[in-house]
Amino acid sequence: MSSSEARDHTLTPRLNEFLTKSDIEYAGKFFKLQESSKLSYIDFRSFLNRFNLTYHDDDFLNLCLKMDPNRDNFITWKEFVSYLFLELQIDDNAQDALSTTLPIAQPANIFLSKNRSDILRIHFIDNNFVFASTDSHGIYVTIGCFGDICFWSLKWRMKSIIFADEVPETELPIIELSDKKLIKKSSKTLILDAVILTDLKIICISSVCCDLRFYDCSTINKCILRLYVRNFPYLISALHYHKPIDNKRNAQLIIGDFNGTVRVIDFMKNFELDFRTGSILRQLSHSELMKNIHGTMKCREFVRTHQDVVTQVSFIESVNSFISSAQNILSKSSYAPSVVIQSLSDIHSHSNPQVVFRMNGGTTCFDFHQPSKMLATGGPDFVLRLWDYHMPKKMKASMVGHNSGIQSIFFQDSATKLYSMDKNKIVNVWDVKQARLLQTFQDLTKTFTKNVSVSAFYNEDFREFIVASRRIAYFKCQPKIDLNKTDGFTDMSPISLILFNKLFGFLVTCSKSSSIIIWDVWRGRKVNLILEAHTRLKHNEVDITAGCFDPTQLFLLTAGSDGTLKVWDMKSSELLRCLTVDERVVSVFWLEERIIVVSLKDITELIDLSSMKEKISFGKCWRKCHHGEIKCATVHDLKILVTSCTSGDIIFWNSEMGQPYMRFNVKDPTQQLPAVYKKIFLKSDVHVKQNTRKQKTKQNKTLKNFEERLDFNLAQDSSPLMVQRLLFLLNRPSHFTNGTILAALSNGKIQVWSHHNRREPFITEFDTNCMNGDVITALATDTQNRYLFAGSHFGYIKTWMISNFWYVVDCILSSTINGEIFTSNQVNPKLLNCYQGHKKPITNLIFSDRNEIMISSSYDKSVRFWNLSGQYIGTIGSPMKWTNLSANKGVPPDFNYRIPSDLRSVEIDDFDIESQSQVSNIPRESSEPKTDATGNLQFHDLVQKALHTENEKNEKSHQRSEKPTLDFSLAYKQH
Repeated sequence: MSSSEARDHTLTPRLNEFLTKSDIEYAGKFFKLQESSKLSYIDFRSFLNRFNLTYHDDDFLNLCLKMDPNRDNFITWKEFVSYLFLELQIDDNAQDALSTTLPIAQPANIFLSKNRSDILRIHFIDNNFVFASTDSHGIYVTIGCFGDICFWSLKWRMKSIIFADEVPETELPIIELSDKKLIKKSSKTLILDAVILTDLKIICISSVCCDLRFYDCSTINKCILRLYVRNFPYLISALHYHKPIDNKRNAQLIIGDFNGTVRVIDFMKNFELDFRTGSILRQLSHSELMKNIHGTMKCREFVRTHQDVVTQVSFIESVNSFISSAQNILSKSSYAPSVVIQSLSDIHSHSNPQVVFRMNGGTTCFDFHQPSKMLATGGPDFVLRLWDYHMPKKMKASMVGHNSGIQSIFFQDSATKLYSMDKNKIVNVWDVKQARLLQTFQDLTKTFTKNVSVSAFYNEDFREFIVASRRIAYFKCQPKIDLNKTDGFTDMSPISLILFNKLFGFLVTCSKSSSIIIWDVWRGRKVNLILEAHTRLKHNEVDITAGCFDPTQLFLLTAGSDGTLKVWDMKSSELLRCLTVDERVVSVFWLEERIIVVSLKDITELIDLSSMKEKISFGKCWRKCHHGEIKCATVHDLKILVTSCTSGDIIFWNSEMGQPYMRFNVKDPTQQLPAVYKKIFLKSDVHVKQNTRKQKTKQNKTLKNFEERLDFNLAQDSSPLMVQRLLFLLNRPSHFTNGTILAALSNGKIQVWSHHNRREPFITEFDTNCMNGDVITALATDTQNRYLFAGSHFGYIKTWMISNFWYVVDCILSSTINGEIFTSNQVNPKLLNCYQGHKKPITNLIFSDRNEIMISSSYDKSVRFWNLSGQYIGTIGSPMKWTNLSANKGVPPDFNYRIPSDLRSVEIDDFDIESQSQVSNIPRESSEPKTDATGNLQFHDLVQKALHTENEKNEKSHQRSEKPTLDFSLAYKQH
């Protein structure tokens, strides 16, 4: 591969994609020949050129820093090999498709059943059945153990209830005295099993009278007994109805009894017509059925297929066979046939048409996946077993995790997941490929006790699992994402924090459910997944509230709402260190050789944890001077820390000394307040003398007067003005008139401050034109501080041009936009675009300068990508196809932009925006926007027009209650 071809790659070359086994062997010999078996950065670049691997300067530097954790400017053979393993691990995790959501993510919905007796069976029927004509997707049917039948909508609203007719006592078969007494004591016959013949509109029931009853349900509110088959040798324990897909074969009813015998009844084409002819009850004995006296029914009998009670029967279409299972409780042999697959097309040949699976204790339930021909069985010995249809004598795998007999199992997602429920009503979810437990769901144990008999049913179409007795409980099992309503989700819970690692090019997302996901951001795939990263309390999940990287970008620090701090290795995602502070952490900053932890009530300084010493050392003690809980904080490279609390105070700190030097309140930003201190103690102090009452009174005199005055102000305003977010403009030169700090307030305005001016740091404020009740919840800027990005509580993203605002220089400011020259005399910045990115509050914004891509996270569980013009690129973690992005270039020119599925129905009303925040004068009916080489709209042209727009002489006064207009002509213009 030539060097030019390497540069044309969309993504940075990965070593494991280009180096072969012989290349790695050559590299090992090459390293051994070098002095001390290591290469300098320059020599290493020459070494890679031998394999035609070329990198941009920035990419090559990042590659060397990844391999060189010691920062000694040399790469050893061990460091080179460990990096190759890291790339292989990333590829393996991407292929395994790490799941970011629990299979059962929502609690079960539970309600009282309308059936008059315990529910015996649950069925789902399509819209061809009675009562289903009003429901286009079908209905549920629950059958009670005494013949009461309820019809439900898909949302479990009862539509009707009917009762099955009883057989006249004169028609009942002659049975033993004990059974006769049982019948006389009850007005209804006890039902053992029931099945619905959906295409025939018939319900078939087996009872304790050793019979089969066929009910006509073709009319509304009636269930008429039409056919009665009596005098079966044994009680019927299991029923299953199969309708062939091709309609060339007959429909079949499979019956299993208490003696281990299986029967197959074939229904001829004219059975339905003959079934509904006449109004007289037709009766048929078992012997007459076997002699095929009834011309429309043909029965085949497989005597003693099992040696015990048949527990379940089903049909396998692909091999034209029925499958049955039985327990081995009454059998003398411990390895009697537990599961039998009997062929129905070759029963008279000399070859054995049976496939027999044997296991100790038998089988209570099973599920067969036809495409892969995989069989899963569950028994009374608490063990789940996986089998191959072609290898019945050798079990593929066994999974242990239940504490009682297994009652119901089913496959999902092409047999990649297996769900199982035991008699304790505990549902386990298994990874079939790795034979490991994914989740244990225990919500049903509160509703159904251990001794309660329940019926279970899985609706494959709607991925819904239903468990019922006197109550009905249902929940979704890994529900599919409707791409017409949403583009998918990044995590299983709201995203609380996102961080971008510039060294590895990874995006770290942290959620409210205490999960951390590391993404190869430009390839759109997962690198690693950490579940329950912080301690999970009982009935309370610990969400991740703050995080940052160390200066070398090799370690990740996360903080939880319970005050826990954890350090992770970015290469291996291993936990390296864990410690705890007293309060909920608001922000963390990893500076050179120390860490600043900002919690709700105080600020703690820790010694640099990169050395990973066993003993934790605390740094200097910070003063307490906040009247309220700390809301947010930001830090500057010049050792400046700015914090704000719920009372609206903004405090400027010298982070090296731990001392505040300025204090203001956003309600009156021009008046400086005294630094009011609270008495604190060092964590290392053990012997602390208590002050006398006089000393306390003297020390708290100033504090008491200030608190009384502040409490009076708060009483006048029930909702005090607070700071929602703070942002440092790090690239602004040191000048007392340059705005370097932005504070987003709870009234929708943004204040501009300068930390260089210690007398009057407040510069100005401007209105963000938020809707009534909307506030700014996230702030971001680019490296050069040209643009200001803001995310709001209602999910909107706004972009302002700030390169020539709050920035005073001696000469005219020459903007880099198309070479035009603009003066810096405008009062407020220009709003370039505004668009809705999410339907829920935005939590974080990150802007990538190299490819001009905006990344936003929200409480709607998604992290989305946008170009500079506000056009939607995609949602990371979405099931939709991800287009690889370049870390150095913009979006490709031929990229197919579209609108997110959940935002297509958003209706935007036109309104006027003030001239100070005018978007542009481009009309909505203008021609299709042009794109530049990066694939963006000609955003810089729009910026130029926005900066040249003249201010209106008579500005309109807008009330905050008015709903603002969002000009989507820039954001969502489709090609």
